[in-house]
Parts: sequence; C-alpha cells; structure tokens
Amino acid sequence: MKWNAALALAAALAAPAVAAQAPAEAKAPEVLNVWAIGGSSLVRIIFSAPLYKATAENAANYHIEPDLTVLSAKVRPGGRAVDLQVTPVPGVDQFYSLSTERLKGRPPASAPVSGEGTTFSTLAPAFRMWFNSRGEAVVGGYAAPASVKALGAPKPSGSLAAPSLALSGKADGMAVRNSAELNPSNAFTLTAWVRARDWSGDRPIVSKGRDGSQYSLTVHDSILAFRVPGVGEVRVKAPAPGSFRHLAASYDGLALRLYVDGSLRGTAAAKGKPRITSDPLLVGRSTLAPAGAAFRGEISDVRLYAVAVIPDHIRALADRATGN
Repeated sequence: MKWNAALALAAALAAPAVAAQAPAEAKAPEVLNVWAIGGSSLVRIIFSAPLYKATAENAANYHIEPDLTVLSAKVRPGGRAVDLQVTPVPGVDQFYSLSTERLKGRPPASAPVSGEGTTFSTLAPAFRMWFNSRGEAVVGGYAAPASVKALGAPKPSGSLAAPSLALSGKADGMAVRNSAELNPSNAFTLTAWVRARDWSGDRPIVSKGRDGSQYSLTVHDSILAFRVPGVGEVRVKAPAPGSFRHLAASYDGLALRLYVDGSLRGTAAAKGKPRITSDPLLVGRSTLAPAGAAFRGEISDVRLYAVAVIPDHIRALADRATGN
C-alpha cells in the first residue's frame, strides 16, 4: 500500500502543471431603455451595468439625432442610469436616435459600451385637453370636438400664458365621451393645472366613473385625494388656493403617489387593476347631474398618461407653463 501511494505521488508531481484559467472579462454595459417625455429637457438612459463615471459624465460622449444637443450628463446613484439635459426641448411623440462613444463600464468591465444607435420616442399623453381663448376644449389638436360637452356655463380665462377654463363652483365643467384612452388597465398618471378659489366642501378636479368609481382627483375640505377604487387611496393637505398649482397623481401597480408643483407629497401602498367603466371623463364635476359637487376656480391642461410618469419628468412638467 505504501509503495502504491508513493508511485501515485510521483506521478502527480511529474504531471505537467495546468495553468490557472483567467477570469472572463465582464460584459460591457448595454443601453436597456431611454426615458423621455415631450416638453422636458431631461433624457434618462438606463444601462445593463454600472458605468465608469469619468466617461459617463462627459456630455460629448452622447449624440441624439435629429437636432438635440446634450448640455450635461449626470450619473445617478448606482451607476446604471445617466440623466442628460438637452436642448432644444424634445417634442411630444417624436422619435430620436441616441448614439454614444468612449463610454466604459466600471472595472473589470473595461470594454467600451456599444455606440450603435438606440431609437426612442418621447412619451406623449394618452389624452390631453387644454382650452383656447374662446373657452373651447382642444383635444387631439381639434377645437370643440364632438367628444367633449360643456356642462353649465364654463368661461374662458386668460390667467395663464395659455388660456384656462373658469368654473363657477355651481354646475360648470366638461364631460369627455368614454374612449379606450381614458381607461388605463394598469399604471397611469393624471396631471392638471388648477387655481382654486376655495377648497370648502367637495371640489372635484378630474374623475371618471359614477361618483369617481373608476378614478378621481378631488379635494374635500382642503384634503387633496387620489382615489382608484378597489386599488387604493392617497391623501395629502391641499395647496393654498388663489394661485395656479400643478397637481399630478400616479399609480405604478405598487403605490399611489400625489405631487404638488412637482414635489412628492404623499405615497400609499396599492395593488390591483383599475376598474373599467363606460362613463365619461369629467373635469370640474363629480357627476353629470347639476346638483353634484363642482370645482370653483380655473383648470387648464388636463392630461392622462398610460404609464406611471417618473418623478423627475413630473417635476419638469410642473416647471413648464401650460399650453399646446
């Protein structure tokens, strides 16, 4: 036994040494997604792996066609996302091509990021309604479309750079005929510019479904609420009346969020899918019946996005004046 063991040891020592295998080089990061929204100068790029900061924050390493100039680049915490500031502001529902050069991943992923073009489009609202100087609703580029009906006697107002709609708080409002664009099946975002004369009692801003049974953005006695029945509700203190404020409410499948002037004011856990109804979308009213609650003040630029708009883009929307 000892002799056999000695022979085995000798054979092992005589065998040629096997070289240690060098670790494979990590794969270079790839562009996974590009987030942009019409009317915002922010373009966010999502990569598959963290980037080397020195290359990622060089604005000259990014090119967007047609006709966008990258002014700055900032790596977000974690290193997988880069925020670009561009000029001019991208248009709504426009297509662009992003290419990069000299970008590298964090070590050991030293290979350069592929510079091939990535096509992306700016996010456009599924529905948008603003108002012209005659107080007519403009939807899809058409003034006073048949799909929109005035309730009561709303009047035009020139309080903003773009006109808004003045509502008396009695029976005034707008009703928009039901359509697929108004019935989000999962995530969505509502936004509007409002100037309230007061927040006493019930002051509906946007609602759909009988008494808001599908979704609603309302104020009751100075409490701003975003409700999606069967999904959840989030409530915060309403902003002081008397001046124009940008309100936004979003649902991403996990939480409801409320924003005032681009700042997050409240979050509530939520789950489920919003109900679908055949009811019209109401602006400034909670019901078609004249005796229902009504908004008192001015409303402008009502939008519905079929996604949960990211906070930075909501902030950008709040920074811009309303208009077409």
